[in-house]
Amino acid sequence: MKQFLTGAVLLLFMASCGGEKALFICDQVYAETTVGPCRIAGSLRQSVKKAGYGYGYIETPVNVVLSDVIPESADVIILSPFLAKQAEACAADRPETLFIILEQKLQTRLPNLKGLPRSGEKAYGELGALFGRLSREAIPDPFTDADGKNESGQADESGNDVSIREPEGSLSHETSAGDDEDAFGEAFPRDWSPSDGTENPLTVKLKPAVVYANLSTEKEKNYLAFINAFSAVNPQASSDLISLEVPSSRDTASLNRLSDELSSRHCNLIFLDAASMTLQLIEALSGEQMLLVVCPGPPTENPLWKNIDMVLEWDYVSAFDSFFSVLKSGEEKEIFLELKIKKYKKDSILYPYYAEKIIDK
Repeated sequence: MKQFLTGAVLLLFMASCGGEKALFICDQVYAETTVGPCRIAGSLRQSVKKAGYGYGYIETPVNVVLSDVIPESADVIILSPFLAKQAEACAADRPETLFIILEQKLQTRLPNLKGLPRSGEKAYGELGALFGRLSREAIPDPFTDADGKNESGQADESGNDVSIREPEGSLSHETSAGDDEDAFGEAFPRDWSPSDGTENPLTVKLKPAVVYANLSTEKEKNYLAFINAFSAVNPQASSDLISLEVPSSRDTASLNRLSDELSSRHCNLIFLDAASMTLQLIEALSGEQMLLVVCPGPPTENPLWKNIDMVLEWDYVSAFDSFFSVLKSGEEKEIFLELKIKKYKKDSILYPYYAEKIIDK
């Protein structure tokens, strides 16, 4: 059945309108973990069509023989990162076809093999500086309102009776499910307005942490940029920043132990960059008094994700538009996938600091 569907896609692709044709060949794992949640296929289709190409898409098993599924009519082949291992041999055999590898920086002499690599060092550095600043300052308490009530239903230090409340700007009630551009709807608006100073007078000190997984060469550079920027504004970096790796077992018990460790260390400002484990960790931490910065962002709404304060995502839309525009113009210019703020909460604690102190708006 899978072979039949693949063949049907190829026939439709070859029978499409005349002119140059671009084909996105994607393995099933990347399709599930990245293409779907980040809506890559739709962004790529729009970009190649604006550049004047026809568009086709094939999803393959991870063990596919790449040369067996590439049609003769394809002028441009876009490949998921895992398929990069076979790309050089295919590009050498088909010099008239341009091969593009997503998220990869390539070392090759083949003029028809190009990469669209990620570039996250600037964004990680800005986030590290933000975390460093917040670790030294008392900020308006995001967990307790002006009457001394907190969202956990516990009394504050003064002994006042408290009740459970839904945090303002939570993800559970203000989401527009049909909004494909912003999956969190009005809970994550594009604009931020500074406080008028009348909100909660209580303050809290934030204890930052970073949770990461699959530490590659690229991520090592990103985390080094984060740590260096954190250290530049906080001389106590070694004691004020907790860094934890997602365990290799990745089972529920291991993730629960990780979330318990974050709680026991009193971490309440956490950057989750935990790859496919991000969603499980968000839900494991949902009952804690913590602020989360998440990369990549959750694909849909969920009432358990109420403590997400900011979402970072790779800007595929801008990268695809720039890449194919440069390709059509004949320029020799390397284009990168940049990490950007995708969404932030309406009453975000973090974004005002990011806007004022990092971006300097």
